[in-house]
Amino acid sequence: YELRVQNMNPFWQFMDPLIYVAESSFASGVFRVGSNAFMSIEASSDSLFYGQNKFYDIRSTINTSKTTSSGDVLASGYIESRKQKLNIISATEYLKVEAYWDKDHIDFRGGLNQSDSKNNVHVAGEMNFTKEGFDLHFKESKLEVLDEKWSLKPKNRIEFKNNLIEFRDFSLASGKQYLTVDGKYSDTGIQDILLS
Repeated sequence: YELRVQNMNPFWQFMDPLIYVAESSFASGVFRVGSNAFMSIEASSDSLFYGQNKFYDIRSTINTSKTTSSGDVLASGYIESRKQKLNIISATEYLKVEAYWDKDHIDFRGGLNQSDSKNNVHVAGEMNFTKEGFDLHFKESKLEVLDEKWSLKPKNRIEFKNNLIEFRDFSLASGKQYLTVDGKYSDTGIQDILLS
């Protein structure tokens, strides 16, 4: 199948008024069903806006497969954007995110550079879904800010359960400098959070 967007913005506005998708956007893919169901989508757009967050020159790929005898779905996705203007930071570039989803587990990695500087962030990690919620573990993650290189300690974990977020050994290190968050936060307020 193939889809070329002429002017779908009335539809996007109906779905969420903060979404804008460029008129020249394009998507194509494959859908097959046999002993396995397989779907693949490749899409590109000159620009995509979500509120004040703007993404330019976007390419993405999503692949899913499922055996007909099982409810388990395998999925992978990749998205990149050459330039961005995000609401909370100055202009950025070369955003890349990829993820692999297998049952109750997602492996992910991504990166982002700040335009006209050496500042950058590169993350990798995993997300595990549980009956109570999910947890995040970052591995091989680092950032460079103002010529200082920071990395996350390997045993870090953030757990999301019901209305509670718990930080465990979530620590950034740069040489002898550390920034650590340990403790719990709920929608009723902070519960025993230690920031050091």
